Amino acid sequence: MKILSTGLCVAFALFLQGCTPQLGGHDYNAGEVGSVTSIEYGTIDTVKVININASQRDKMGSGAVIGGAAGAALGAGIFGKGSGKLVSGALGGLLGAGAGHLAQDKMTSQQGFEYTVILDSGKIVSITQGAEPALSPGQRVKVMNPTRGRARVLPA
Repeated sequence: MKILSTGLCVAFALFLQGCTPQLGGHDYNAGEVGSVTSIEYGTIDTVKVININASQRDKMGSGAVIGGAAGAALGAGIFGKGSGKLVSGALGGLLGAGAGHLAQDKMTSQQGFEYTVILDSGKIVSITQGAEPALSPGQRVKVMNPTRGRARVLPA
């Protein structure tokens, strides 16, 4: 039973690692490939560090389900006999679901930046994106604004 529980925990960790979205300036999804993109040039005015949360904190996801199953198996397998086994399994499931939800939330969050850019036209725009590429105030950039997909800031 311990081997099964350990295996579930390892599978859970590997699963969540694949859930983290890539949100940097060089990351594209399949729907963005081939889209027309307008480009404007400008200069970075300010950079603010932000935290990007990919999961919705108020909704339980797969982390809670997998954590709950692992917790129930672990709780029922290690503690209690008879009805005690049922109680320990239920408590293990609740604790596992909570831990799984928190783990999923932590593993699907990433650091990013909010860039304020003064375009050559004089217009000021703000764009948020993942941490890559890291840009600095005063740096010349191109702001890419596709017809579909998300805007991005890249070095000029």
